[in-house]
Amino acid sequence: MPPIYTTQATQPNRTSLLIGHPAHIYLRKPGKGQQGFSVWYRPVTRTSARAVTLRYLLLELFMKYAYDPCKTLVLVDRLIANYGLLLTSHSLPPSVTLTSPTAAVPYQSLNKVGDVTVEFLMVGFEFLSLREVAWPRGADRVSRVLHTFAVRDNIQVLKNAG
Repeated sequence: MPPIYTTQATQPNRTSLLIGHPAHIYLRKPGKGQQGFSVWYRPVTRTSARAVTLRYLLLELFMKYAYDPCKTLVLVDRLIANYGLLLTSHSLPPSVTLTSPTAAVPYQSLNKVGDVTVEFLMVGFEFLSLREVAWPRGADRVSRVLHTFAVRDNIQVLKNAG
């Protein structure tokens, strides 16, 4: 399956898999008898793909929060607002409508820490939210986790992430 989105390259970071390198984001169709899709990514420097999970994105948010709490909370507020703007679409593949390389520019300083860029975080959360809105299985799990993160209840965030 061809990539549905490719993140932009940023300043290189020697310790990171994705910062400094673009990453291809793929959607995989579900198995027989299942609905929705799963989100995967592959850095251009690697050959194997990895799943994008809510827990993985939250760990990245925690790293960025430790570096700059104020800017990270503004980013989380943006993600919560984006979740409210999503339209239900049962077509596969869905398209990215709320994230672009320019949307991540105000949060560029957060790219100094963690394994992924802010653009990757925004796209990952958008696809996980799209899956949740179109095929409700988790009863607003992404939204609930982001709201809990915004009030800084770390233990509850990890419990809700599953």
